[in-house]
Amino acid sequence: MAANLLQQLDPDAKIPNQPEVTKPPEAVAAISQTQLQGNWSAKRSTGETFQLSLDDKGKFSWKFSANGKSQEVRGVYAIDKDGVLALEMNDEGTLLAQLDVKGDTMDFYMLGDSQGSAPLKFAR
Repeated sequence: MAANLLQQLDPDAKIPNQPEVTKPPEAVAAISQTQLQGNWSAKRSTGETFQLSLDDKGKFSWKFSANGKSQEVRGVYAIDKDGVLALEMNDEGTLLAQLDVKGDTMDFYMLGDSQGSAPLKFAR
């Protein structure tokens, strides 16, 4: 919308390229809670690390580390029929992610990510 307004005001204005946005995949098969159980880890090229532990009772722990500092949250989780994982963080909100699970790897697309970031690539 901003680009349209700019061109209406100045038809010769140069519009910069928009950043590429990564979109989550469409769900192709249901993901069971059993497929998710275990300890998962991921690392971004910028050095941040993520650890996700999902147990058989619907509880999780999530640890994020960057620049020598760590944060950890715990709570409960559920997976819906479309592969959307909900992590409810003990009264601190809910994180939603579209998952693509293939054996011991999991692509984790954070829903609501306004930057369209690439998925976290978890491995068990």
